[in-house]
Amino acid sequence: GGNPAVPAEEQRAALFSATAAYAQALKGRLGNYEQVSARAGLYRAGREYSARFPGADNVPQIKFNIASALYNEGRFREAIARFVALVEQYPEAKEGTVSAQLALDSFRLLYDMEGLARTGQRFLAEGRLKDEAARRKIQELVVAAQQRQLDVLTMSAGQGERAAESLLSFAQRNAGSVIGEKALLNAFAAARDQGDMPQLTRI
Repeated sequence: GGNPAVPAEEQRAALFSATAAYAQALKGRLGNYEQVSARAGLYRAGREYSARFPGADNVPQIKFNIASALYNEGRFREAIARFVALVEQYPEAKEGTVSAQLALDSFRLLYDMEGLARTGQRFLAEGRLKDEAARRKIQELVVAAQQRQLDVLTMSAGQGERAAESLLSFAQRNAGSVIGEKALLNAFAAARDQGDMPQLTRI
């Protein structure tokens, strides 16, 4: 709790240096126990700081440190939620730019290609995310994820009844894009191989 005798600015400085110290400690080589307690300290101090001083200019940095600690701990779903929030709140700050890429990397590490493609497209639609190099990288990750999704669908197309249908619905979700076109061609090929052309006359 806050000690009323200590001026707010001093409290803020003390709390900030605590979060910075925890974040710094996590970059070093810590034993398991030290790592767990440094993370707990970072989460606790960081959350308190963000709640008490939401307008402070180092809040993005603190939120980013918390998200990165979750990412490094392998808690990718929690990290994604925080990285995405950072992109939405601070798209023009470097924390927002780096968060966009780490959010997509978290999806990749979870083998969630659909989540990666969907979230990446959302980032690209965010006009305030202006960093050109980051946008190119996001675009590449989205295209690669869509290609992976398509490869998986196409591979299963050789094995199953409903393969052409799943390729078709993928094509419709990505209509008007290169990957959508490819999916459509693969759907035709799959249906032809299964002698199942009638279902494609519905397109």
